[in-house]
Amino acid sequence: VSDWSSDVCSSDLPTANLMSWGYNGYGYLGNGSTTSNTTPTTVSGESFVTQVSAGPGILALHNDGTVTSWGRGDNGELGNGSTPSDQLTPGLVKLPPVIQVSAGGNAFGIALNGNGDVYSWGHNDRAELGSGSTGSDSPTPAVVGGLPGTITQIAAGNSHSLALASDGTVWSWGYNQDGQLGDPSKTATYYAPIHVPSLSGITQIAADGYDSYALKSNGVVYAWGGDYTSTPTAVSGISDTITQIAAGTNHGLALDSNGDVWAWGFNTYGQVGDGGATGWRSPVELTSPTGVTFASVWATDRSSYGVTTTGDVYAWGVNWFGELGNENTTDQATPVHDTALTGITGIASSGQAAFSWGTLPTSDYNAVVLGDSFSSGEGVPSFTGLSNSDGCHRSYAS
Repeated sequence: VSDWSSDVCSSDLPTANLMSWGYNGYGYLGNGSTTSNTTPTTVSGESFVTQVSAGPGILALHNDGTVTSWGRGDNGELGNGSTPSDQLTPGLVKLPPVIQVSAGGNAFGIALNGNGDVYSWGHNDRAELGSGSTGSDSPTPAVVGGLPGTITQIAAGNSHSLALASDGTVWSWGYNQDGQLGDPSKTATYYAPIHVPSLSGITQIAADGYDSYALKSNGVVYAWGGDYTSTPTAVSGISDTITQIAAGTNHGLALDSNGDVWAWGFNTYGQVGDGGATGWRSPVELTSPTGVTFASVWATDRSSYGVTTTGDVYAWGVNWFGELGNENTTDQATPVHDTALTGITGIASSGQAAFSWGTLPTSDYNAVVLGDSFSSGEGVPSFTGLSNSDGCHRSYAS
């Protein structure tokens, strides 16, 4: 790879399309402070964001394939290659261009590139990194070995990860004491990826806490781990075809082909969204607000979110730090419209802090595209610099 450098300054960028709100300990909101905020507020300089995943470390994927991170960093979960420490504003993750990121609850991260390679970094006390060993944290991303063919999707739970292969099979690694890896023996830890048996034709995966989910091409949802058996089992009780799934901690969400939401699991804080606080072992179809059709669903620790076909956001569940985005701290047992959020395409939450991103802004600005600099076998570049002191992301690779 030839040497190159680039300066990407805030003055060159269009209006940022990432917003944050909720708890701001460890700098979760990425605004340079540790003051919590119940009102969704723009994260300065974070433009062209296409996905966010939130754990102790927050990961933001940009449309050029770069990833930024901020928040808690004491286990290397920020992936910046430096001595672990908290970071109050976004900094560059040491990755080649990627297409998906996922932040694990136990302070680790994984990422997927366009060639189907998976990278991992951060905490490794339960083999979260899939590196063949445990005990040594890593602040620098490295490729996860032992995965077959081409991986098309990834998902991180609390201390385990899932990977979906192009042939529709599912692979897993990490902590397995609750059966979240799909291994009926419940062997405590798998240091490298294993095949999840009895699953085929899978099109989507999801994980959170100690639960794992998969969606089959025929619209059937499978679940295993913490609140289920250790073998993937079809979720019964859904009468419509499911097109998307989302995993919360001890609860699940599913979106059907009509744009309606199904939910089940723990419901102490209203995270199921049926208006009560009684948990559901079988899915219940939520009553959508009048005139609302949902385009996607998103779940986290004890909260749930739905984004509509018009880009509006509805949220329900726990709201201790204002993480529902409705500018108060009252829990909600039914979907409530977040009037402060419009034009939204995605939501992410760590369970305390939340994030939204919207339609990419139009600009004559030419983003730095890293992908042309790499091809199979050339290895991962070494990113050696990032400075925000003058409002510029300054990157070097060799």
